[in-house]
Amino acid sequence: MKQHLLLLVASLPSAHGALLSSRRPLPSSCRAAAARALLGFGEGSSPPQTVDEARQKFFAAYGKPYVAPDAQGFVNELLGSSQMAIVSPSFRYNAVFALGTEALCETFLAQRPEAERVAITDAIITA
Repeated sequence: MKQHLLLLVASLPSAHGALLSSRRPLPSSCRAAAARALLGFGEGSSPPQTVDEARQKFFAAYGKPYVAPDAQGFVNELLGSSQMAIVSPSFRYNAVFALGTEALCETFLAQRPEAERVAITDAIITA
């Protein structure tokens, strides 16, 4: 979770970054790289174009062929809605998107054991 929050702070706009740190804010290219890393696509790759592709990437990152039934609905909904948002031409990654994803995972996966919650959250973020 800490690495996700570090990426979140790295992706904040310059004015907000300056408020959070006495260091110089990261250049936009660094924030963009952090966003690509957080969203699971970097140089030479792209976000999933279909929900099925997002699910395949999720399960590849998760390392198991299934998710517990009480978490499956949440995972399906988040993957589907996130994928549709990310492929939209008007989508721009921002700190609100990252924080919202983290907060949703923390809230809806609270009943899962810590290791599983972290594994599911990491797989969602990389999908």
